[in-house]
Order: sequence, then C-alpha cells, then structure tokens
Amino acid sequence: MINLSHVSVNFDTQRVLNDISVTINPGDSIAVMGRNGAGKSTLLSVIAGMIKPTCGSIWIDDDDITNWTERQRAYVIARLFQDPMINTVGSMSVLDNLILAQLKRRRVRIKKPRLILPQHVIDFLHVMHNDVDEFLQKKMYSLSGGQRQIIAFIMATMNPSKILLLDEPTAALDVYSAQKMLELVNQMIKVHAITTLFITHDHNVAQQLGNRFWIMENGIIVQDSMKNSIKS
Repeated sequence: MINLSHVSVNFDTQRVLNDISVTINPGDSIAVMGRNGAGKSTLLSVIAGMIKPTCGSIWIDDDDITNWTERQRAYVIARLFQDPMINTVGSMSVLDNLILAQLKRRRVRIKKPRLILPQHVIDFLHVMHNDVDEFLQKKMYSLSGGQRQIIAFIMATMNPSKILLLDEPTAALDVYSAQKMLELVNQMIKVHAITTLFITHDHNVAQQLGNRFWIMENGIIVQDSMKNSIKS
C-alpha cells in the first residue's frame, strides 16, 4: 500500500502539486490523466524519489520513504520514461543493457553476471527478431523506437518491483509496437501483481491497463474513479 499525505511541491513560487492525500492499494493499476502541466509527471517523480516534496509524507506499507533517495527506492520502485533514449545505453548491446538492468537492482554485486531471461521475455524478443541470440548482440542505437522502448520496459521489470511507474509508455510508438507494449505491460502487471501508475492521454490505453483512473488539474487529483467510469 502507498500513502501520500498532504504532499505538495513548489518550484520557486509556483505550486505544482497541491496538498495531495491519497491511498494506492496493492495491485492497483492507475491511469493518471490530465492536460499538460497538470502535475502528472511531478507526481510520479515525487513517488520515485526524483523530486522531494516541499511538504507532506509518502509511505510504502509501514515505511516512511519521504526522505529516501531515488537509489534507495529503486529496490521497490521501477520507472519507465516516455523517451527510450533515457532508459537505455545506446552504445551498448541489448544483452549488455539487460545485464546492466539486472545488476542495478541487486544489493550484492557479482563479478560475472549471467543473464537468465524468463520465457515470456524470450517470447517478446522473438516477436522483434527470429534469432534471439543475434538480436541480443545488436547495439541499442540500431533498434527502432518501438523495439528500444520494449527493451527498456523489460529492463525496468527484470526483477519485478512492488511499484511500477510508466510515463506515457506507448506515446512515441507505432500502432503495432504500442499494442505489443500493452500486451507486455498487462502480462507483467497481472503475473506479478505489480502496483502500477501510468500517465496517458489515450483512453484506450487507460481502459486496457487501468482498474482505476485519476484526472489531475492544477496539481490536484480532481477525479478518482474505477474501471468503466470513463468513456473513450
């Protein structure tokens, strides 16, 4: 369970989040919607630890994580940005990026990491390339945006976290890649019961992934509703 209590964020004199108090239940998949500048990305950044709230507190279960760093939260929170260039290292191979993601979440480092991919990941790699071994040796910069975003998602969920934060995961993708991404996200959420918050402007994406919907305006959650209560 995640609890935000009276969380506000000010940038200089501008209040970006305004006294947000909300409970996120285990297994919730929440679509965060609203106009640009409504505070959606700031809200995810506060939960991820990239931005410290000006006031208020954030709890995960019985732990007050308000003052935890982004690195400390990385063991329970994974985040995927809209731009796959941010999530991956272009000069490295797909394999090395996956190994890097695997090591990032380990509390203990090992000298010779050995990557073991679960079957559902191998299945998705097959969708992108018939020869998975050959695909794993490709440089990330050589992949399409859709392929790179899917790899970035796999990296973010190599060791499934309690909480997954997604910033418009399909916005930059073509229709085919977007659907594959939605399938992968849906599978991971359901199999591992991951509590998920995802920003989207697409009501179809919201309905496919979400069981709960937040509408934000001026740094406030003005609507909190359950599945099928919004119209596409």
